[in-house]
Amino acid sequence: MNKKDERSNQDEIELIDEKDKEIDQLRRRCEDLEGALKARDLEIAALREHNEILLSANNKMKQLQQFSTTGAPNATKALEQYTVIREACLMMTAQNISGKTPHEMLKTHLDSMGFEGQDIVPVVEALQQQNPQGNCGRELELLNSALDQLLYPAKATIDKVDIEFKMSELASSGYLIKPERRKSGRLSVSDFGLLESEHSPCKRRDSDPLFAGFDDSPDIKEIGNNKTEELTYAGFLERLSLPGSHDIVDSIRRFLGSVLGPRGDGVPPTSSHFVDYTFYGHENFQARCRSFFQGMDEMLLHHPAWRLAPESVLIAARDGIEKYIMDKLADIPLNRLALSSEWKAEDAKLLRRMQSLSFITPDMLDIKPCMRNEVVWSIAQDELRRINAVRSPGDKIHCIVRCCSIIFSVLNLSRGDSLNRPGADDFLPVFIYIVLHSQIPGLYSNAEYIAAYRNPADLMSKAGYCYVNLRSAIEFIMVLEPSMLTVDPAEFNTKLSVAEADLDSKTVS
Repeated sequence: MNKKDERSNQDEIELIDEKDKEIDQLRRRCEDLEGALKARDLEIAALREHNEILLSANNKMKQLQQFSTTGAPNATKALEQYTVIREACLMMTAQNISGKTPHEMLKTHLDSMGFEGQDIVPVVEALQQQNPQGNCGRELELLNSALDQLLYPAKATIDKVDIEFKMSELASSGYLIKPERRKSGRLSVSDFGLLESEHSPCKRRDSDPLFAGFDDSPDIKEIGNNKTEELTYAGFLERLSLPGSHDIVDSIRRFLGSVLGPRGDGVPPTSSHFVDYTFYGHENFQARCRSFFQGMDEMLLHHPAWRLAPESVLIAARDGIEKYIMDKLADIPLNRLALSSEWKAEDAKLLRRMQSLSFITPDMLDIKPCMRNEVVWSIAQDELRRINAVRSPGDKIHCIVRCCSIIFSVLNLSRGDSLNRPGADDFLPVFIYIVLHSQIPGLYSNAEYIAAYRNPADLMSKAGYCYVNLRSAIEFIMVLEPSMLTVDPAEFNTKLSVAEADLDSKTVS
């Protein structure tokens, strides 16, 4: 009986194992079917969207055909009616003009242009005295002369004595004196302060100011003046969601899928996933990103929905695509690539160096007292620290630009009426001081990340100038020696040794 029981138990165990295997196979099959069903749903959604686009295009074509068949006769009838009315008006005008003298016709013309009769009569009579013969061939010349006198009347003559008296009377209140105008009533560009000569007394002395010349190109001025064509990131996303930009959205989706996979976690797709892209993961990540952004630039230039947009909108669209992509992928270059470990090692060195040099004072960097403002410097440091709170390279470089702009505002305030005006040479020491005392973790990685993934065109402008100053500040901090500061070498070495010992003790504890 025992043997029979053991055999029966073994048979039951084997049967249960077989059932479990069958259940596992059924579960896998169900998962495959679910994946295939999701893929079919995606195909159906894509087909529906394509169908809607075709229907809208068909409706527009029908409207055009309807307009082409019905619009022409209506337009012809309207043109015929307009021609009849115009000819009737011309006949009435000819009847009214006949029998009038030339100066009466001139009065009528000027009156129809909106000039008052009391202003017209003296001008016309004066011109009539110049042309007593009533030569009708000079009507156009008379009309032009009358217009010149009505639009730009001659100024009343003032005695020189009166002018000298008034000028002496206003000498004690110079701010009340109106600037002298040209004798002609017409305004010129010099009246608006434009095209001043280089030796103009009111021209600001050239002190090599920060950002000089970076925004003087015609393209940048045109973009800055065209405020109605600005495109925000929210506006870009809204415009990207329109049906006309669906192919751009598909390109972005495929690129993100080639990096993150169908689930968005970096895992390659399985046989159950229906994908229309090739999965590469992190392979050649930087080169693929650069190639993708260049391809999107070309696509925007030739895209039907974007090619007629002004340059400012295209630049905002390129920045929007870069921000959308790198907001999702920033963790890969900063943490997951082989180069990321090298960046992190440099981050640790830079942070320790900044902590060791925290004893540096503005006097050591030869920062003038008039340019020191601890409150504004603290605000600039906060703006620079925000670089770790954003993800896209464009947002990170904007933090650097805002920090530099705040520093430059301090330089402008320190100028006042002094002849010793600070310029670009005074900016870098202040910026180095702020970078040094901000002690931002990961600053080296952020700088390398911007250089690798930011649009190179943006690094040729004001943002690029600020970025170069950041790299210069980092390099200066890393190679700083007593000879580069206004400080006694022994004092510098002593303070540096004490700071490094404190850091070592904190690390051990």
